[in-house]
Amino acid sequence: MKYNYNKTNAQVYEELDYIIDKISYDYLEVMGALPKINLIGHSCGGLTNMDYAINHPKNVASLISLGTPYNGSWYDNWFVDLLGINVFDSIGGADIVDTTLMNIRKNNWNNIYSQNAHIIFLP
Repeated sequence: MKYNYNKTNAQVYEELDYIIDKISYDYLEVMGALPKINLIGHSCGGLTNMDYAINHPKNVASLISLGTPYNGSWYDNWFVDLLGINVFDSIGGADIVDTTLMNIRKNNWNNIYSQNAHIIFLP
């Protein structure tokens, strides 16, 4: 999934959720069963995929991510703050630099992952 920097993370997630639901429904109609989805994402796409897996763990077979800022972004440091750069806040990336939001996502993921041993997780 290509990340569109003109959209918030919530908007990107809504689109991903809709697309997967549509494909899953079509698959169900043809095959008579829901598919297991393999999610692959880079950077913010990995976080969006993680949000999908948190909300739909039974639908996910694997979650693979590259360069995903699970511990936040390096943009959230004292030097960037000193320069007054807040581009992530204006494009919807606040949840990448907000430590509280990142910790909530990680805790949610850890709970879901521990209860769904079928998900292959390769960060």
